[in-house]
Order: sequence, then structure tokens, then C-alpha cells
Amino acid sequence: MAYFPLFFDLEEKWVLVVGAGSVASRRIRVLLEFGARVAAVAPESSFLEGAAGEKDKRLLVLDSVPEEGFQTPPGADSVRLYWLRGTYEMFRERLFSPSSPSFFLVIAASGAEKTDSLAACDGRTKGAFVNVASDRLQSDFYFPGIAQAGSVTAGITAGGRDHRLARQASEAVRELFAQKEKDWERESSGQKNAGRENCLGNLKAERRKDQDRGKTRKGERLDE
Repeated sequence: MAYFPLFFDLEEKWVLVVGAGSVASRRIRVLLEFGARVAAVAPESSFLEGAAGEKDKRLLVLDSVPEEGFQTPPGADSVRLYWLRGTYEMFRERLFSPSSPSFFLVIAASGAEKTDSLAACDGRTKGAFVNVASDRLQSDFYFPGIAQAGSVTAGITAGGRDHRLARQASEAVRELFAQKEKDWERESSGQKNAGRENCLGNLKAERRKDQDRGKTRKGERLDE
């Protein structure tokens, strides 16, 4: 079955990521780049620990889910990533309480089959779109490889079956984008200039018509 590609606005939308290994970490990076707010659940993670060690201003480390939900501390408006340091089972009930955010996506990538299945079930019950990194049959969507150049974005998938093929295809598209980006920029700039010139030409033509109409009206009044 072919999956239809859609592009969602993730700005300020909440995403729950269960796990923080290499797969989950790559997905977290992409989600942050697209403006999402991410709650990541993992007892430990070299990626998240590295970010915390570097005092990444986007990261807030929590040992529990606050009763009032994920509130941004005063003076920390740049926080985009909330790391819940523990197991999914520890935080599960509070994550889906009324005070917690409504998750748009749930990505289960802990590598533990039972945990990922549980997170997928919880997320789907609450109306989220679910992706299970290790099980395409439990997934509502596939997390694509991303290629970008300027305003052009491509998402690449091999149907969740062949991750190696998806990586190779993503790399090939990125290489193509890198080769074409300057050409696209020149074409876009040329189209903008042409559009501006056409617009100015139309304005000048309209002004000439208005001036001609004014002269005609003056002539008519003189004749009367």
C-alpha cells in the first residue's frame, strides 16, 4: 500500500518521543528544526545529556511531569525540548492527563517492544498520529528522510520497509538539491525581477490611460 505524502505545520505543536537513542535523537533534531515542542522520555541519552552538558537553552530536564503541565520557566522562552528522565511507564499516566499538552504526534522509538506498543496504544487512544520506529504495521505514518534547499522541502520514504534504501534515496535527493540550489535561486530572483518589471509596466500603462481620460474629459468640458 502506498502512503500519501502530506506536509504539516509543526510550529508549536507538541510531539511525544519515547526513547532517546540514535533513531529517536535524529528524529528529535528534525522535529526541533521544524518548530515543534518535544517531550522526550528516556532514562538516559548521550544526545540529550550532551545537549544538557552544553547548556542548550532549548532543553529543560525534568524528573517528573509537573501537575500544571509543561510550563516554561520565567526567562526560558527558548525551551523547545523537555527531557523526562525516566521510563515511559513512570510518566505514562501524567503524560496524558488533562493538564498535559495534547500531543499531535507520538513517536515510539525506545527499542523495547512492549514499551513502544504501549506508547503507540496510548497515543492513538488520545487522537495522536503514531509512528513506531521498529514496527511499520503499528504506524499511522512513516518518518521521512528530509532534503531541503531554500524553500523546497522533500520527504523520502521506502514505505517503512527498507531503511537503507530510504537513506540512500535521501542522500541522492540532497546531492541533487545541492547541485540545483544556486540555479533555483537565480531563477527565483529572475522571476521576481520580471514580475516587478511587469507590475511597474502595468502601473505606468494605467497611469497613461488615466491621463488620457483626463485630457478627454477636459476637452469635452471646453467644447460645452
